[in-house]
Amino acid sequence: MKLGIMGFGNIGSALAEHAKKLDDKIIINYHDKFEINKKNINKKDSIEQLFIDSDAVVEAAHPSVVKECLSLSLKYNKSILIMSTGGLLGNEKLIEEIKRKKIKLIIPSGAIAGMDAVSAAALGGIKEVTLTSTKNPKSLGLELNERKTIFSGIVEEAVKKFPKNINVAATLALASKFKDLEVEIVADPAVNTNNHEVTVEGDFGRITTKTENVPSPNNPKTSYLAILSGMRALEKLIS
Repeated sequence: MKLGIMGFGNIGSALAEHAKKLDDKIIINYHDKFEINKKNINKKDSIEQLFIDSDAVVEAAHPSVVKECLSLSLKYNKSILIMSTGGLLGNEKLIEEIKRKKIKLIIPSGAIAGMDAVSAAALGGIKEVTLTSTKNPKSLGLELNERKTIFSGIVEEAVKKFPKNINVAATLALASKFKDLEVEIVADPAVNTNNHEVTVEGDFGRITTKTENVPSPNNPKTSYLAILSGMRALEKLIS
């Protein structure tokens, strides 16, 4: 199998390593600004060439490339795993077309728990969804000495302002199919974990979850659980 990886940073490299553990015969193609000098890892000059030369593709770069990846998945009928879930918002028509053509599109649960229950609740009608994400200011690129709410608003605005930090909001919005999702982002120098509190209310009742994530050792903006979730999703992609 030839696995394409768009973006070979902290997440992309971890998923490539996991793929090799699953099957050491897998050939990794990648597109990134960096040169990777490893056996059976081949650089492609464009995203399109990555799709052409791969059996399935992982997007692990940035929300800004997700639309192009979805379009190429459709064009070349290639299964795809999207890690930058924030880039899926606004591209619902492409997603529906991918579903219609029965192309495998995998969205990992990321750094929050209970997305299967939220998806089920969406079938019965959801009335309110809220997300409060609390992180150390450094992981948000800030220098603060006290706890501060740095954002409060709807999910689309949160993803635009914090594209590398708030994929969980997009994942929750997609699972709940609730467009009025309210997001609050808190910077707190006293915390050393990436914390996400979710509340969902509807005809089914009420769901509350709290996930305290250890940041990835190589990138504090990314929760380690998000990488592990990507690994599990990768297994579905290549199975």
